[in-house]
Amino acid sequence: MPIAVVLALVLALAWRERGSIVAADWLPYAILLGCLLSTVVLFAEGIPRPSRLTLAAFTGLSALAAWTALSLIWSPVPSLARDEALLIALYALTVITPPLILRSDGERLLALAAVVLGLGAVAVATGAVLVLGESPQDHFRGGRLYFPITYVNAEAALALVGVWPALALAARRDGV
Repeated sequence: MPIAVVLALVLALAWRERGSIVAADWLPYAILLGCLLSTVVLFAEGIPRPSRLTLAAFTGLSALAAWTALSLIWSPVPSLARDEALLIALYALTVITPPLILRSDGERLLALAAVVLGLGAVAVATGAVLVLGESPQDHFRGGRLYFPITYVNAEAALALVGVWPALALAARRDGV
């Protein structure tokens, strides 16, 4: 299932690369995502058409990536403009991937459950590192958790990404 590969890439990026924004850390994941999406689009049958809202988000992010790439011309640090353009292109790929590879309600439900389980696993693993690790205090900066992602706002965002899908799954009345 391609969405499992996407989830594994996201979780690996968070855990192994500590949420780094350095291009050398996240670019291999972006290339893998691009290859996965290209493979699905080229070889899968019955690719669903994304909604207008999804297409608008993808188009907007793609345009922003192009504009950012164009800023290489006047940027005092062209390498940073390039990295930012590539990162925004990754965001665009991230927006368009689920609608293209999740065809049925069952696949979407399974992907939702996988996101919740994957993020739950990261939370449990983080707790294990803090409880069983040699020096858990090393994972805090200024009293804030600094692990696995080394940016506290992103750390909170990672934890909260799973809340709404978990609530949606818990609220289902069909017993799934």
